Amino acid sequence: MKNIKFSRLFAAMMFVACLVLVGCNFYPKNNGQNDASPLTADNLIVGYWVDDYAGYNTYEKYDCKIAVDSIETSSYGKQISTIYYRKVTDDSGYLYYKFSEDITGYDASWNPIPVSAKGKWGAVAFKNLTATSVMMCDFADSKYELPATLDECISKYTVENKYFSKMPEWTKVEIQ
Repeated sequence: MKNIKFSRLFAAMMFVACLVLVGCNFYPKNNGQNDASPLTADNLIVGYWVDDYAGYNTYEKYDCKIAVDSIETSSYGKQISTIYYRKVTDDSGYLYYKFSEDITGYDASWNPIPVSAKGKWGAVAFKNLTATSVMMCDFADSKYELPATLDECISKYTVENKYFSKMPEWTKVEIQ
């Protein structure tokens, strides 16, 4: 009788142990942390882009330039740093960059204000990426509480956290 009780108890414990092991993730992604890697030159997002407000081109022939070692946006100017890429789906993701200089922000009345950004992090979200078009948007942080690390930037600046509003259509252009 003791053997039957022990066998059933042992079998039940083994069953629970198997359930626990099956539920474990041996390769956690750290809740989205640290899965960004340096952008490579063959990525479709690299290049010069014009947004759907073509009459307002910021840099004469383009509005945004994305390279592996710099990003230039109409919102935050040119920032020279390694650009990090985080894939969400095959045609969407995020770009992260460290500010190489301070920026000009704007208060609620659109008055310019200086922002200490150098050494802090910013992001761009994108979706529907093809060889010739993309929908993308700079982060918008009205308090300009910029993250100090890449990990903080990845956690903070997400579409779900509402730091990216309208994502206009952009077209890739050739610059010579």
